[in-house]
Amino acid sequence: MAKKILKNNKKYIASILVKLKKYNAMSMETKKKRDLDYYCPHCKTKLNQAEVSNPKGYIHFWVKNYQGQWSTIFVNPELGNYEVIKDSNFQWKKGEVLEILCPYCKQDLSLSQGSLRAKILAKDRETQEEMMIIFSKIIGEHLTYIMDMQERRVIDSYGEHANDPKELWDTFIW
Repeated sequence: MAKKILKNNKKYIASILVKLKKYNAMSMETKKKRDLDYYCPHCKTKLNQAEVSNPKGYIHFWVKNYQGQWSTIFVNPELGNYEVIKDSNFQWKKGEVLEILCPYCKQDLSLSQGSLRAKILAKDRETQEEMMIIFSKIIGEHLTYIMDMQERRVIDSYGEHANDPKELWDTFIW
């Protein structure tokens, strides 16, 4: 009986992966544009507050590079847009793993200890639906998942490296 359930789960996961690969191949124009606010999962402070230092409402993070330097970065809030604004003196290299913290409470935003992924919360401005955003901490890796927090499933993905959400089932702690 257990083998049959496991076999069915593998088929289900494989079918989801095929659908996600097809969906990720679609152009960004065909995906639903989401109007989201982003929050720290620890202190619940809004991370994309429009203010003097952040007039466009980019997502604000406190990060540490491979040299141990700390800096503020601002990430484009549009899902699938990986534009980052940073201090020109703050250096990083492709493939480097950043430490990413909330700029307000300074808590680590890693998905789990040692994870190459980070997490933040989001709320749709129109529907008030809450979700979790999971993204890569690796410079140059374009990968973002939207997780339904109630149903505990991937509801959307962005980026050319977001082809296999299986890693979330292996590492994600609900």
